[in-house]
Amino acid sequence: MNSKALKISFSFISYFLSLGVIFAVNAMNDALIDQNTSLFPNQQNKTQTEEVTTAQAFNDTTSEAPTNMNNVSKEDVFGIGDQFGSKITPELRKKMLEGNRNSSGMFVFGQNLFMAPINLQIPQQNPEYVINIGDKISINIWGAMEFTQHLTVDSQGNIFIPKIGPIRVADLQNKELNSVISAAVKSVYKDNIFVYANLLTAQPVKVYVSGYVIRPGLYDGLSSNSILYFLTQAGGIILNQGSFRTVKILRNNKVVRNIDLYDFLLKGSIPYIQFQQHDTILVEPALDTVEVTGQVLRPASYEPTSEGFPLREMLKVSGAKPEATYVLVENYRGVQPTQEYIPLTEVNEHLVYGGEKVTLVSDQNMMKVRVLITGSIYGPRQMVVSNGTTLYDVMMNINMMPESNPSSAQLYRKSLSLQQKATIEAGLDLLEREVYTKGPLTPDGASIQQTFAKTISEFVKKARNAQPKGQVVITSSEQWKEIKMEDQDMVNIPTITSLIRIDGEVLYPLAVTTRADYTIRDYINEAGGITRLGDSSNIVVVAQNGSIKKCDLSWSSWSTPPKIIGGDQIMVLPVTTTQALTVASAISQMIYQVAIATRVVITP
Repeated sequence: MNSKALKISFSFISYFLSLGVIFAVNAMNDALIDQNTSLFPNQQNKTQTEEVTTAQAFNDTTSEAPTNMNNVSKEDVFGIGDQFGSKITPELRKKMLEGNRNSSGMFVFGQNLFMAPINLQIPQQNPEYVINIGDKISINIWGAMEFTQHLTVDSQGNIFIPKIGPIRVADLQNKELNSVISAAVKSVYKDNIFVYANLLTAQPVKVYVSGYVIRPGLYDGLSSNSILYFLTQAGGIILNQGSFRTVKILRNNKVVRNIDLYDFLLKGSIPYIQFQQHDTILVEPALDTVEVTGQVLRPASYEPTSEGFPLREMLKVSGAKPEATYVLVENYRGVQPTQEYIPLTEVNEHLVYGGEKVTLVSDQNMMKVRVLITGSIYGPRQMVVSNGTTLYDVMMNINMMPESNPSSAQLYRKSLSLQQKATIEAGLDLLEREVYTKGPLTPDGASIQQTFAKTISEFVKKARNAQPKGQVVITSSEQWKEIKMEDQDMVNIPTITSLIRIDGEVLYPLAVTTRADYTIRDYINEAGGITRLGDSSNIVVVAQNGSIKKCDLSWSSWSTPPKIIGGDQIMVLPVTTTQALTVASAISQMIYQVAIATRVVITP
């Protein structure tokens, strides 16, 4: 084949390739045009689009939406749009308001706020409204002068009444309008003159709506229109993206008002805002939400502020079912999830934050116990475990710090604390009976007994205020598998320490470091020794794991003092000296019980 024929062949090939590219580009353009036309059909031919009324638009939303957006007709178009004529179809609105649920398919609280369009501009006759340039005012004057006319506030802020002259009305509040105009007229006509002035329509304004709304743009309205009017004109807030809690009003690029739409949704309260020309309504992005599910009447997704959302108020809105007894709060904000299991009666002061999930449960259907984890650990500080879970199971799921001392793990139990409290209360009642029912033997004894009773009364008062810790004694890790967890148990993982605490009847209660050559007497001497009120024969050593050892350091004792290790607490109990042996025994017993239960020595 010669070179001329080869050039002709290449020319034909290039021609056909060009045609193919052109056809492909045209096909893509047609597809894009069809898609845009289906979303905003009146942009294709504005003159042929027929407006529909609010009632028709609302009926369209409640009727079955077209399954194919390309088949949306002109009659399906809402009467909502911006000044450029763009519209929102029922299909698009349904997709935005109903299709935009969260990942679990849950409804967003407040999503119905913008379901129905608002086509009417209804002026808000607020007495605080400030008269602006362009406002229309109805003037009626009769008597010595007859004048009836609708006047517009001119560019200088005045209205002009013949034979009266210009009257400054701009910047007046609506409630002041009639009195100011009446005073101006009566300054010319002294008698037989009557004036009635009324604000007809507020100033037309154009307001930008931007941020996370369906149709950002510039919208016509009145300066007295509600913020809900302009947000609805823009199609409403995009669910799961726009914030109902942070809506800003900007004027000259400065924030003049922050609006929380939850005030309207929860309390029916919405602030009055007088819009000005080219104000901007900015919908900020939504923060993390809280999902409320389970035994509730209205499951929904809520948007808390950065300060949190009162759980009690959230449950009031969602509606707890009668069978609900507990609230499970799951927090997924951190590296590791945490859980709280709260009785429904104890949610008053609790706050929930974005990123958490709230589930109402019935203890008949879901038996769980809450375990609080404290001390030298990483990760979650609370666990929600099934009934029957042992301390061993909990310990195996705790991420310990390197300096932790799990062999001395401490278990504090609420039920045991209540039992200890009841035991102490019963002992104190017995002590009071012993003191107050014993009669004096002599007249001098009556005075002594009265002083003694006062001392005992003060001791009883202090003892009643002491709060038992409810520590379960665990002498070995082998016991972990035998201890089943109860609701509101607290497991504390102490840190490996070399400190020894010396409390009670010593001169200087303090903490000192362990020394290999020290005995218990040496540690007490480090604290200044035993006071004159201390009982050297009644010394208690409490280990980190809750185990207790009694020690007698009196000169007549032959007992071997216990070995002191890091983390121990040495408590020197007070001596009890009374005339009555039974009372002395009761006081001594109460001092010991309170010291063991609360780790506090109370002296009578």
